[in-house]
Amino acid sequence: MEAITSLYKSGLGSNKWVQIWIITMTELIGDINLKTFATTNLHFHLFAGILLYVILALELGVGFQTMGLGWLNGAWDGTSTLVSVLAGYAMGEKLSGQQYLGLGLIIAGLYLL
Repeated sequence: MEAITSLYKSGLGSNKWVQIWIITMTELIGDINLKTFATTNLHFHLFAGILLYVILALELGVGFQTMGLGWLNGAWDGTSTLVSVLAGYAMGEKLSGQQYLGLGLIIAGLYLL
């Protein structure tokens, strides 16, 4: 934990938004590995997914030290939702204009939280 804290304080992730993006990408890659394990039963992806979630827990611990709980939660949820919407669109998911408007309002609300 101290190694991650010192890494963040030394410059990597010293910006709150950089920390949020690092946390979001760790979660996304962990989810992708666990989904791949569920569909292929390749145990490497299970171990990679679990390891990434352990790293995610450590990153959140550091985030709670440098940001408030409410700010971290709102910004992480907003960024995670934004990434999920973009990934879904890139994979061919088509939503109606009202659905995109609703997702945009949700994301904005999470950031304003």
